[in-house]
Amino acid sequence: MNNDNPEILEEIKKISIRLDKIENDISYLKKGSDNMNNHISFIENVYDTIKYPFYLIINRIHKINNLPEKKVITNS
Repeated sequence: MNNDNPEILEEIKKISIRLDKIENDISYLKKGSDNMNNHISFIENVYDTIKYPFYLIINRIHKINNLPEKKVITNS
């Protein structure tokens, strides 16, 4: 580019700086989103691991107290 239009060049520099900031913000948000997805997966795996023993214990307590049994919640 030539220097015939310094105002245009200045605007292009400003736009470039703003674009860099937007790209950095998107990268930061993506990392946070990935961390949240990992946490959600962890919680789902923990729940899948403990739900059957948990319901077994709850149903035994209900039998002792003559309460109706609880059904296991599935992810379907």
